[in-house]
Amino acid sequence: MRVVRLLRVLKLRRIIDAMLEYIESEFTFLVISLLRLLFFIVLLNHVIACLWFLIGKESSTSNIINWIEVGGYQDETATYKYFTSLHWALTQFTPASMDVSAKNVYERMFSIAVLFFAMVAFSSIVGGVTASMTQLQNLRSNHMKQFWMLRRYLKQNSVNKELQFRIEKFLEYRIMKEQEYVQPQMVLHLPKLSIPLRNELAHSIMVQWLRGHPLFHKISTLMPNFMHKLCSNAIKEKVLGQGDIVFEHGEECNHIYFLSAALVLDYTPLLNKRREEVEDADSTRLQQKQWLSEPALWVPWKHLGVCECDKPGELISVDTNNFQKEMCAHPAPRTFCASYARLYVECLNNLPKDMLSDVLDESTLDTTALVDRANAVMAAIYDVGRGSSSALDLSHLGLP
Repeated sequence: MRVVRLLRVLKLRRIIDAMLEYIESEFTFLVISLLRLLFFIVLLNHVIACLWFLIGKESSTSNIINWIEVGGYQDETATYKYFTSLHWALTQFTPASMDVSAKNVYERMFSIAVLFFAMVAFSSIVGGVTASMTQLQNLRSNHMKQFWMLRRYLKQNSVNKELQFRIEKFLEYRIMKEQEYVQPQMVLHLPKLSIPLRNELAHSIMVQWLRGHPLFHKISTLMPNFMHKLCSNAIKEKVLGQGDIVFEHGEECNHIYFLSAALVLDYTPLLNKRREEVEDADSTRLQQKQWLSEPALWVPWKHLGVCECDKPGELISVDTNNFQKEMCAHPAPRTFCASYARLYVECLNNLPKDMLSDVLDESTLDTTALVDRANAVMAAIYDVGRGSSSALDLSHLGLP
């Protein structure tokens, strides 16, 4: 009856299969599959070793010659007897030998049964291990071959060493990301989703990078439907490599940028400076939860500096034209954003000229306070619309 408890191993397999669903790396999945096969071999040989020892022990009790007495293992410890039995079991699965063999008809019958079982089971196990090892080798060899071809291509076309290094580092980063994270184009069922579900999915993925800005955090909280459409139609993700230029001084700006977790940017302000003086100018290092070029949402804007990627990662960009289009299609977002824009532009005009920059975060402009004032304006306007007040007095809000 205790042997029946071995059926719990089937439950263990279901648990392991459920855990494997959380593994995203193909390399890790193959390694774990290989370890699972090895564990099964050890478990199977443990059971056979226990049965082999049981037959020898029962034969000794019945005064039948057995492998324990012939080998002189009567006085050995239980641990030594167990590992001797395990050694015998392993030799039945592999082309190996040892001094322990069957000494009576029961042991001989069991040996024959194990040999027949081993021919079928072990061949399939070895086939699985070989297939896993072959896949691991193919993954590594294909990766190395492709990079070897890349280096040959770059050398044959006389590409300089610095650019070769940047290209290789960027491709290593992209391949690593593709191995760790499932790419949208790999999920064949995604195009079958309805448009509202696509919008919600895009919102769930993108909004985590936008919530660092008080305005987008407030929009996400108060107007989730508008934020869903915004994430689907106006927000894109772009992968940057080390040394890539995000924008140059003087370029027309039609995006506001947000940094992902891995990305690190260097921003150098060049107001009233020439492009050649960029190396002598002081740069600002930008990391996660910072944003660039917010004024482009509200006014015509040209970049006032140079932004360069220092560490590879993803840059989240909000297209200003699509943002304005989606905003104007809904009364509540239009009212809220228009109030915020008036307050923001007033503060922008009041800034000293030497403080103007593409990086206008909380340290320069108190955007949280501007969002609160814009929200109060919107609330006051809607109170009047509902007839709760006979006149609209916004003088206490400081709205220009």
